[in-house]
Amino acid sequence: MAVNAVAGIMKGIIGGMASGVWDMISGAYANTGITDSSWDIVGGTSGGGGYVGTWLLVMAPILVAVVAVQVTISVFKRSGAGVVRAGVGAVVGIPASLIVVWFVEKLSFAFEGVTQYFLGSLGAKGGMAPFMKIFGYLPVEGSSPMEFTVDPDTWLWKTGATGATSTWISALLIMAIAWVFSLILSAMMIFRDLGILVLAAAAPVAVMMMPLEVTKAWIGKWGSLVAGLLMAKPLSAFVLVLSVSLFTSSPDVSQTIAGLLGMIMASAMPLVVIKFFTFTPTGAIGDVDSGSKQASQGTGRAASSVARFGSRIVRRGR
Repeated sequence: MAVNAVAGIMKGIIGGMASGVWDMISGAYANTGITDSSWDIVGGTSGGGGYVGTWLLVMAPILVAVVAVQVTISVFKRSGAGVVRAGVGAVVGIPASLIVVWFVEKLSFAFEGVTQYFLGSLGAKGGMAPFMKIFGYLPVEGSSPMEFTVDPDTWLWKTGATGATSTWISALLIMAIAWVFSLILSAMMIFRDLGILVLAAAAPVAVMMMPLEVTKAWIGKWGSLVAGLLMAKPLSAFVLVLSVSLFTSSPDVSQTIAGLLGMIMASAMPLVVIKFFTFTPTGAIGDVDSGSKQASQGTGRAASSVARFGSRIVRRGR
């Protein structure tokens, strides 16, 4: 009797964790995503300018000062390219900021469609029901909210869903780990959406600082962060779908390990993709720019050395 009572309690706890894992994983992709109302707050509507408009007002006088400084420096250095860049920045700074924000908005909707396409390839409600199978659970048809029952064909439940205490302990441990990682995954997807909105709202800062020589690289760093965050969601969904597709038919422990690893990799995807985009292409451009400057300086030093060597020969000949 005591064993059955403990088993009943653990069954309820594990079932609640399974439902929590379902809610967080499905919500990370189905319930998240940047909505039209969020973009209205950032970009503004016909009734207001939004936070982008606020940044434009803040940056407009700064843009004037930046252009003046860059023109002064360029005239002092006799750099025609610097003067041209300052002039172009003064003319297109504000409209370019609005265009960039609009472009990011459209890209966010496009990548959201890619994410749902990956999840739809599983052919299940919310795309995540087959993912629960690798933890030994099957969705109960018609249940709302979604409920799950154990899958007796998986390795975890082969010893009996109502028998051995060790089975319940193993299931409780695995579902606790899955619950923690699903919470992290859900939080990272929210972080991804919030990061895109913050970067979009602050786009005028990066765009309108382009005329100045020392801050022209900001737009590249800004673009790397935006590109990484945009790519993070479809790539994390792809990782989960791939783990399900490869291991959902294996009733052994490998499917559970694959599910946990899939959630870990999917959770880390925003950070991984951002790190990748810091190296390509803007990082490579920065390296090329630095390398070209060093090469030009090296060429100048070599030419100077050759000139000095030639003058010495001429003096000795005399």
